[in-house]
Amino acid sequence: MGWKYTEDHRGTGNYLNHSPELKAELLRRAHMGLAVATSLAKIGRANDPHRGALKASGRVVDDGPNRGFHRDRMQVSIVFEVPHAVPATFRNKYHSPAVEYLIAALPIMGKRGH
Repeated sequence: MGWKYTEDHRGTGNYLNHSPELKAELLRRAHMGLAVATSLAKIGRANDPHRGALKASGRVVDDGPNRGFHRDRMQVSIVFEVPHAVPATFRNKYHSPAVEYLIAALPIMGKRGH
């Protein structure tokens, strides 16, 4: 389905949901962010049977249109997904050094903070 930009609210919405150029830029930034996050992700101890699984599990996900913060624009995400990733990343309810690999990707993806 095509889209057409017009200089109004609807045109801006169409751009944020359907622009191939915007999607390409989002994906480009997400892949750069993934490269940074992957390079910083923890590998694990030498005797860990899942050594390197968290680092290897990173991927970019195209969440599609109408998925942004206000459900009004396309969105892409960086996801690290292994069974033990949550306990490895969030050791407690406070900021953990284990999430630095994800925080490092934020400026590349266009976010200013966490």
